[in-house]
Amino acid sequence: MKNFLIRCFSFQKLAQPILLWCFALTLSLPVFSAITGEIDEALKIEEGKISPWYVYTPPGNKVTHCHTHILVGVDGGASTIRVRAETHSNFNYPPKFKSDALKESNGKIVIAPEEVAKNTRELITKSLEQIVSQGDLSEEALCYSAVLGMSGSEDLTSVQAFLNVLGQDPRLQKAILVSDAETVWHDVFEEEGVVIIIGTGHVIRGIAKGLPAKQISGFSAPSSDKPSAARITHDYDDCMDEISYLSDDKISLFHKKPVFIGQHEFKLLPRAIPFFLSQQLLSHKSDVEQRAFFSMVQVQNNKEYAARAKLLNDFRTDPNTKPDFCVEYAWEKAKYDFLRRFKDIEEAGMGHVPFVIQGSIADPLWNDLLPEEKSPLESRKIIRKPDALGGALKIARKSF
Repeated sequence: MKNFLIRCFSFQKLAQPILLWCFALTLSLPVFSAITGEIDEALKIEEGKISPWYVYTPPGNKVTHCHTHILVGVDGGASTIRVRAETHSNFNYPPKFKSDALKESNGKIVIAPEEVAKNTRELITKSLEQIVSQGDLSEEALCYSAVLGMSGSEDLTSVQAFLNVLGQDPRLQKAILVSDAETVWHDVFEEEGVVIIIGTGHVIRGIAKGLPAKQISGFSAPSSDKPSAARITHDYDDCMDEISYLSDDKISLFHKKPVFIGQHEFKLLPRAIPFFLSQQLLSHKSDVEQRAFFSMVQVQNNKEYAARAKLLNDFRTDPNTKPDFCVEYAWEKAKYDFLRRFKDIEEAGMGHVPFVIQGSIADPLWNDLLPEEKSPLESRKIIRKPDALGGALKIARKSF
Protein backbone atom coordinates (compact mmCIF):
# COMPACT_ATOMS: atom_id res chain seq x y z
CA MET A 1 0.00 0.00 0.00
CA LYS A 2 2.89 2.38 0.84
CA ASN A 3 4.59 1.88 -2.54
CA PHE A 4 1.21 2.22 -4.25
CA LEU A 5 0.65 5.65 -2.67
CA ILE A 6 4.20 6.80 -3.54
CA ARG A 7 3.62 5.94 -7.19
CA CYS A 8 0.33 7.84 -7.06
CA PHE A 9 2.05 10.96 -5.70
CA SER A 10 4.78 10.84 -8.37
CA PHE A 11 2.18 11.58 -11.06
CA GLN A 12 0.62 14.55 -9.25
CA LYS A 13 2.08 17.28 -11.46
CA LEU A 14 1.60 15.35 -14.68
CA ALA A 15 -1.80 13.83 -14.29
CA GLN A 16 -4.15 14.95 -11.52
CA PRO A 17 -6.94 12.63 -12.78
CA ILE A 18 -4.63 9.66 -12.13
CA LEU A 19 -3.98 10.97 -8.62
CA LEU A 20 -7.70 11.32 -8.01
CA TRP A 21 -8.22 7.75 -9.13
CA CYS A 22 -5.43 6.54 -6.86
CA PHE A 23 -6.97 8.25 -3.80
CA ALA A 24 -10.41 7.00 -4.65
CA LEU A 25 -9.09 3.44 -4.93
CA THR A 26 -7.09 3.81 -1.70
CA LEU A 27 -10.19 5.04 0.10
CA SER A 28 -12.30 2.19 -1.22
CA LEU A 29 -9.97 -0.59 -0.05
CA PRO A 30 -10.69 -0.47 3.71
CA VAL A 31 -14.36 0.20 3.03
CA PHE A 32 -14.61 -2.87 0.79
CA SER A 33 -12.92 -5.10 3.34
CA ALA A 34 -15.26 -3.78 6.06
CA ILE A 35 -18.34 -4.46 3.95
CA THR A 36 -17.27 -8.01 3.20
CA GLY A 37 -16.51 -8.81 6.84
CA GLU A 38 -18.40 -8.45 10.08
CA ILE A 39 -20.21 -5.34 8.85
CA ASP A 40 -22.61 -7.55 6.87
CA GLU A 41 -23.77 -9.15 10.10
CA ALA A 42 -23.89 -6.21 12.52
CA LEU A 43 -24.27 -3.08 10.41
CA LYS A 44 -26.94 -2.24 7.86
CA ILE A 45 -27.03 0.94 5.78
CA GLU A 46 -30.45 2.47 5.17
CA GLU A 47 -31.64 5.63 3.45
CA GLY A 48 -32.28 8.54 5.78
CA LYS A 49 -33.88 11.88 5.07
CA ILE A 50 -30.66 13.71 4.25
CA SER A 51 -27.85 11.26 5.12
CA PRO A 52 -27.33 7.49 5.32
CA TRP A 53 -28.49 5.71 8.46
CA TYR A 54 -26.01 3.19 9.85
CA VAL A 55 -28.14 0.74 11.83
CA TYR A 56 -25.97 -1.33 14.15
CA THR A 57 -26.97 -4.36 16.21
CA PRO A 58 -24.05 -5.37 18.48
CA PRO A 59 -23.26 -9.09 18.13
CA GLY A 60 -24.04 -11.04 21.27
CA ASN A 61 -25.97 -8.34 23.11
CA LYS A 62 -29.21 -9.89 24.41
CA VAL A 63 -32.39 -8.33 25.77
CA THR A 64 -33.09 -11.02 28.35
CA HIS A 65 -31.77 -8.87 31.20
CA CYS A 66 -33.58 -5.72 30.02
CA HIS A 67 -36.42 -4.75 32.35
CA THR A 68 -36.06 -1.00 31.70
CA HIS A 69 -35.33 0.23 28.19
CA ILE A 70 -33.69 3.66 27.91
CA LEU A 71 -33.64 5.79 24.78
CA VAL A 72 -30.43 7.75 24.27
CA GLY A 73 -29.77 10.67 21.94
CA VAL A 74 -26.25 11.87 21.19
CA ASP A 75 -25.03 15.06 19.52
CA GLY A 76 -21.35 14.94 18.57
CA GLY A 77 -19.71 18.04 17.15
CA ALA A 78 -16.06 18.81 16.56
CA SER A 79 -15.59 20.28 20.03
CA THR A 80 -18.36 18.88 22.27
CA ILE A 81 -20.37 15.72 22.83
CA ARG A 82 -23.83 15.88 24.42
CA VAL A 83 -26.04 13.02 25.57
CA ARG A 84 -29.69 12.91 26.61
CA ALA A 85 -31.29 9.77 28.02
CA GLU A 86 -34.94 9.10 28.82
CA THR A 87 -36.90 6.10 30.08
CA HIS A 88 -39.10 4.43 27.53
CA SER A 89 -42.12 2.19 28.09
CA ASN A 90 -45.22 1.37 26.09
CA PHE A 91 -47.16 1.12 29.35
CA ASN A 92 -45.94 4.41 30.88
CA TYR A 93 -44.09 2.51 33.57
CA PRO A 94 -41.65 3.36 34.89
CA PRO A 95 -42.54 7.04 34.79
CA LYS A 96 -40.58 9.32 32.48
CA PHE A 97 -37.10 10.24 33.63
CA LYS A 98 -34.63 12.33 31.65
CA SER A 99 -30.97 13.13 32.06
CA ASP A 100 -28.51 15.33 30.12
CA ALA A 101 -24.72 15.16 30.14
CA LEU A 102 -22.07 17.18 28.28
CA LYS A 103 -18.35 16.80 27.69
CA GLU A 104 -15.95 19.15 25.93
CA SER A 105 -14.37 16.63 23.62
CA ASN A 106 -13.84 15.97 19.93
CA GLY A 107 -16.95 14.28 18.55
CA LYS A 108 -15.66 14.10 14.96
CA ILE A 109 -15.50 10.35 14.46
CA VAL A 110 -13.51 10.40 11.21
CA ILE A 111 -10.43 11.66 13.07
CA ALA A 112 -10.38 9.42 16.16
CA PRO A 113 -13.42 7.10 16.16
CA GLU A 114 -12.28 4.85 19.02
CA GLU A 115 -11.52 7.81 21.28
CA VAL A 116 -14.84 9.49 20.44
CA ALA A 117 -16.66 6.21 21.16
CA LYS A 118 -14.94 5.93 24.53
CA ASN A 119 -15.97 9.47 25.50
CA THR A 120 -19.50 8.85 24.26
CA ARG A 121 -19.82 5.67 26.33
CA GLU A 122 -18.65 7.55 29.43
CA LEU A 123 -21.36 10.18 28.93
CA ILE A 124 -24.05 7.55 28.30
CA THR A 125 -23.04 5.72 31.48
CA LYS A 126 -23.21 9.00 33.40
CA SER A 127 -26.71 9.68 32.05
CA LEU A 128 -27.91 6.18 32.92
CA GLU A 129 -26.58 6.53 36.46
CA GLN A 130 -28.47 9.80 36.85
CA ILE A 131 -31.70 8.16 35.69
CA VAL A 132 -31.21 5.30 38.16
CA SER A 133 -30.79 7.85 40.95
CA GLN A 134 -34.11 9.51 40.03
CA GLY A 135 -36.24 6.40 40.50
CA ASP A 136 -36.37 2.98 42.06
CA LEU A 137 -34.63 1.30 39.12
CA SER A 138 -32.16 -1.53 38.98
CA GLU A 139 -28.97 -0.55 37.19
CA GLU A 140 -28.29 -4.20 36.33
CA ALA A 141 -31.65 -4.48 34.55
CA LEU A 142 -31.13 -1.44 32.32
CA CYS A 143 -30.52 -1.56 28.58
CA TYR A 144 -30.59 1.19 26.00
CA SER A 145 -30.82 1.96 22.29
CA ALA A 146 -29.23 5.08 20.86
CA VAL A 147 -29.52 7.49 17.94
CA LEU A 148 -26.25 9.33 17.43
CA GLY A 149 -25.88 12.44 15.28
CA MET A 150 -22.11 12.65 14.85
CA SER A 151 -19.83 14.95 12.90
CA GLY A 152 -17.64 13.17 10.35
CA SER A 153 -20.02 10.25 9.75
CA GLU A 154 -19.23 10.13 6.01
CA ASP A 155 -16.41 7.58 6.23
CA LEU A 156 -17.63 3.97 6.53
CA THR A 157 -14.38 2.69 8.05
CA SER A 158 -14.54 5.25 10.85
CA VAL A 159 -18.24 4.54 11.36
CA GLN A 160 -17.53 0.86 11.90
CA ALA A 161 -14.61 1.54 14.23
CA PHE A 162 -16.77 3.87 16.31
CA LEU A 163 -19.72 1.46 16.53
CA ASN A 164 -17.54 -1.53 17.33
CA VAL A 165 -16.21 0.24 20.44
CA LEU A 166 -19.67 1.53 21.38
CA GLY A 167 -21.10 -1.99 21.04
CA GLN A 168 -18.71 -3.39 23.65
CA ASP A 169 -21.19 -2.12 26.24
CA PRO A 170 -23.53 -5.14 26.71
CA ARG A 171 -26.39 -2.79 27.63
CA LEU A 172 -26.51 -1.39 24.09
CA GLN A 173 -29.21 -3.17 22.08
CA LYS A 174 -29.20 -1.13 18.89
CA ALA A 175 -27.66 2.08 17.55
CA ILE A 176 -28.46 4.31 14.60
CA LEU A 177 -25.60 6.57 13.54
CA VAL A 178 -26.41 9.57 11.32
CA SER A 179 -24.92 12.95 10.52
CA ASP A 180 -25.31 15.70 13.12
CA ALA A 181 -27.23 17.70 10.50
CA GLU A 182 -29.73 14.82 10.23
CA THR A 183 -30.77 15.02 13.89
CA VAL A 184 -31.17 18.80 13.67
CA TRP A 185 -33.27 18.38 10.52
CA HIS A 186 -35.62 15.89 12.19
CA ASP A 187 -36.11 18.19 15.16
CA VAL A 188 -37.26 21.08 12.95
CA PHE A 189 -38.66 19.77 9.66
CA GLU A 190 -41.06 17.15 8.35
CA GLU A 191 -40.95 17.40 4.54
CA GLU A 192 -38.47 20.00 3.33
CA GLY A 193 -35.94 22.35 4.84
CA VAL A 194 -32.27 23.30 5.04
CA VAL A 195 -29.97 22.84 8.04
CA ILE A 196 -26.99 25.20 8.33
CA ILE A 197 -24.55 24.32 11.12
CA ILE A 198 -21.78 26.84 11.81
CA GLY A 199 -19.63 25.82 14.74
CA THR A 200 -16.06 24.55 14.79
CA GLY A 201 -16.82 23.35 11.27
CA HIS A 202 -19.60 24.05 8.81
CA VAL A 203 -22.19 21.99 6.95
CA ILE A 204 -25.31 22.65 4.88
CA ARG A 205 -27.73 19.83 4.12
CA GLY A 206 -31.33 20.04 3.00
CA ILE A 207 -34.29 18.77 1.03
CA ALA A 208 -36.65 20.55 -1.34
CA LYS A 209 -39.81 18.83 -2.58
CA GLY A 210 -39.17 16.94 -5.79
CA LEU A 211 -35.39 17.03 -5.33
CA PRO A 212 -33.02 14.54 -3.70
CA ALA A 213 -31.27 15.49 -0.49
CA LYS A 214 -28.28 17.73 -1.10
CA GLN A 215 -25.12 18.60 0.75
CA ILE A 216 -23.61 21.94 -0.26
CA SER A 217 -20.62 22.24 2.06
CA GLY A 218 -18.93 20.60 5.00
CA PHE A 219 -16.94 17.83 3.37
CA SER A 220 -14.94 17.32 6.56
CA ALA A 221 -11.87 19.40 5.71
CA PRO A 222 -11.62 23.05 6.87
CA SER A 223 -11.24 24.18 3.27
CA SER A 224 -14.91 23.32 2.86
CA ASP A 225 -15.81 24.70 6.28
CA LYS A 226 -16.50 28.32 5.35
CA PRO A 227 -17.54 30.08 7.51
CA SER A 228 -16.60 28.35 10.75
CA ALA A 229 -14.60 28.82 13.92
CA ALA A 230 -11.75 26.88 12.32
CA ARG A 231 -11.69 29.12 9.25
CA ILE A 232 -11.92 32.33 11.28
CA THR A 233 -8.90 31.36 13.38
CA HIS A 234 -6.95 30.18 10.32
CA ASP A 235 -7.71 33.42 8.48
CA TYR A 236 -6.65 35.45 11.50
CA ASP A 237 -3.41 33.50 11.84
CA ASP A 238 -2.63 33.85 8.13
CA CYS A 239 -3.15 37.61 8.42
CA MET A 240 -0.87 37.77 11.45
CA ASP A 241 1.79 35.73 9.66
CA GLU A 242 1.87 38.29 6.85
CA ILE A 243 2.10 41.27 9.22
CA SER A 244 4.69 39.81 11.60
CA TYR A 245 6.83 37.93 9.06
CA LEU A 246 9.72 40.45 9.25
CA SER A 247 9.01 41.66 12.77
CA ASP A 248 9.54 40.31 16.25
CA ASP A 249 6.39 42.04 17.51
CA LYS A 250 3.44 39.78 18.25
CA ILE A 251 -0.06 40.41 19.53
CA SER A 252 0.03 38.24 22.62
CA LEU A 253 -3.74 37.86 22.94
CA PHE A 254 -4.20 36.11 19.59
CA HIS A 255 -0.79 34.73 18.67
CA LYS A 256 -0.77 31.48 16.73
CA LYS A 257 -0.79 28.52 19.09
CA PRO A 258 1.46 25.49 18.52
CA VAL A 259 -0.10 22.41 16.95
CA PHE A 260 0.01 19.27 19.08
CA ILE A 261 -0.34 15.84 17.50
CA GLY A 262 -1.87 13.50 20.05
CA GLN A 263 -0.60 9.93 19.95
CA HIS A 264 -4.04 8.52 19.24
CA GLU A 265 -4.70 10.89 16.37
CA PHE A 266 -1.24 10.30 14.90
CA LYS A 267 -1.88 6.58 14.66
CA LEU A 268 -5.12 7.21 12.80
CA LEU A 269 -3.73 9.70 10.28
CA PRO A 270 -3.01 7.10 7.57
CA ARG A 271 -6.68 6.19 7.61
CA ALA A 272 -7.96 9.78 7.67
CA ILE A 273 -5.63 11.39 5.12
CA PRO A 274 -6.74 9.53 1.95
CA PHE A 275 -10.38 10.34 2.69
CA PHE A 276 -9.67 14.00 3.34
CA LEU A 277 -7.29 14.44 0.42
CA SER A 278 -9.79 12.97 -1.99
CA GLN A 279 -12.28 15.60 -0.79
CA GLN A 280 -9.60 18.27 -1.21
CA LEU A 281 -8.82 17.32 -4.79
CA LEU A 282 -12.47 17.09 -5.75
CA SER A 283 -13.05 20.55 -4.28
CA HIS A 284 -10.06 22.11 -6.15
CA LYS A 285 -8.82 23.95 -3.07
CA SER A 286 -5.75 26.18 -2.99
CA ASP A 287 -2.42 25.44 -1.31
CA VAL A 288 -3.29 27.78 1.58
CA GLU A 289 -6.48 25.83 2.19
CA GLN A 290 -4.56 22.56 1.98
CA ARG A 291 -2.35 23.83 4.78
CA ALA A 292 -5.40 24.72 6.85
CA PHE A 293 -6.68 21.21 6.26
CA PHE A 294 -3.55 19.53 7.58
CA SER A 295 -3.57 21.75 10.65
CA MET A 296 -7.17 20.70 11.35
CA VAL A 297 -6.36 17.00 10.96
CA GLN A 298 -3.42 17.22 13.32
CA VAL A 299 -4.85 19.45 16.02
CA GLN A 300 -5.39 17.54 19.24
CA ASN A 301 -8.18 19.56 20.77
CA ASN A 302 -10.71 21.03 18.36
CA LYS A 303 -12.42 23.08 21.02
CA GLU A 304 -9.49 25.51 20.76
CA TYR A 305 -10.97 26.69 17.46
CA ALA A 306 -14.34 27.54 19.00
CA ALA A 307 -12.68 29.19 22.01
CA ARG A 308 -10.37 31.32 19.87
CA ALA A 309 -13.16 32.35 17.49
CA LYS A 310 -15.25 33.46 20.46
CA LEU A 311 -12.29 35.41 21.80
CA LEU A 312 -11.84 37.13 18.46
CA ASN A 313 -15.51 38.09 18.31
CA ASP A 314 -15.50 39.31 21.92
CA PHE A 315 -12.47 41.45 21.16
CA ARG A 316 -14.13 42.80 18.00
CA THR A 317 -17.39 43.76 19.75
CA ASP A 318 -15.87 45.13 22.97
CA PRO A 319 -16.31 48.94 22.92
CA ASN A 320 -13.20 49.30 25.09
CA THR A 321 -10.82 47.68 22.59
CA LYS A 322 -9.13 49.33 19.63
CA PRO A 323 -9.85 48.10 16.10
CA ASP A 324 -7.58 45.28 15.00
CA PHE A 325 -7.01 44.80 11.28
CA CYS A 326 -6.58 41.02 11.36
CA VAL A 327 -9.62 40.49 13.58
CA GLU A 328 -11.78 42.55 11.24
CA TYR A 329 -10.28 40.86 8.19
CA ALA A 330 -11.10 37.36 9.48
CA TRP A 331 -14.60 38.35 10.56
CA GLU A 332 -15.51 40.17 7.33
CA LYS A 333 -14.29 37.20 5.34
CA ALA A 334 -16.54 34.94 7.44
CA LYS A 335 -19.52 37.23 6.75
CA TYR A 336 -18.80 37.14 3.02
CA ASP A 337 -18.62 33.32 3.11
CA PHE A 338 -21.84 33.20 5.13
CA LEU A 339 -23.77 35.21 2.54
CA ARG A 340 -22.13 33.25 -0.28
CA ARG A 341 -23.56 30.04 1.17
CA PHE A 342 -27.09 31.39 0.78
CA LYS A 343 -26.32 31.89 -2.92
CA ASP A 344 -25.16 28.26 -3.02
CA ILE A 345 -28.46 27.15 -1.46
CA GLU A 346 -30.39 29.09 -4.09
CA GLU A 347 -28.30 27.66 -6.92
CA ALA A 348 -28.92 24.15 -5.56
CA GLY A 349 -32.68 24.64 -6.02
CA MET A 350 -33.47 25.14 -2.34
CA GLY A 351 -33.74 28.92 -2.30
CA HIS A 352 -37.46 28.85 -1.49
CA VAL A 353 -37.46 26.40 1.45
CA PRO A 354 -37.21 27.30 5.15
CA PHE A 355 -33.84 27.08 6.86
CA VAL A 356 -32.49 26.86 10.38
CA ILE A 357 -29.01 27.81 11.59
CA GLN A 358 -27.23 26.65 14.70
CA GLY A 359 -23.74 26.47 16.15
CA SER A 360 -21.40 28.69 18.14
CA ILE A 361 -20.70 31.03 15.20
CA ALA A 362 -24.19 31.03 13.66
CA ASP A 363 -25.94 33.68 15.75
CA PRO A 364 -23.01 36.16 15.83
CA LEU A 365 -22.76 36.06 12.03
CA TRP A 366 -26.52 36.36 11.52
CA ASN A 367 -26.86 39.21 14.02
CA ASP A 368 -24.01 41.12 12.35
CA LEU A 369 -25.66 41.19 8.91
CA LEU A 370 -26.84 44.55 7.62
CA PRO A 371 -30.63 45.04 7.35
CA GLU A 372 -30.47 44.94 3.55
CA GLU A 373 -28.47 41.68 3.72
CA LYS A 374 -30.79 40.06 6.22
CA SER A 375 -34.22 41.13 4.92
CA PRO A 376 -34.34 38.81 1.84
CA LEU A 377 -33.68 35.82 4.12
CA GLU A 378 -35.78 36.53 7.24
CA SER A 379 -39.07 35.20 5.87
CA ARG A 380 -37.57 31.71 5.48
CA LYS A 381 -35.57 31.58 8.71
CA ILE A 382 -36.94 29.35 11.47
CA ILE A 383 -36.79 31.45 14.61
CA ARG A 384 -36.76 28.77 17.30
CA LYS A 385 -33.45 27.28 18.38
CA PRO A 386 -33.10 23.72 17.05
CA ASP A 387 -32.41 20.88 19.44
CA ALA A 388 -30.21 18.16 17.96
CA LEU A 389 -30.77 15.91 20.99
CA GLY A 390 -34.52 16.32 20.62
CA GLY A 391 -34.20 15.32 16.98
CA ALA A 392 -32.15 12.25 17.89
CA LEU A 393 -34.76 11.12 20.42
CA LYS A 394 -37.53 11.83 17.92
CA ILE A 395 -35.86 9.33 15.56
CA ALA A 396 -35.36 6.91 18.45
CA ARG A 397 -39.03 6.93 19.48
CA LYS A 398 -40.03 6.05 15.91
CA SER A 399 -37.32 3.43 15.41
CA PHE A 400 -37.07 1.43 18.65
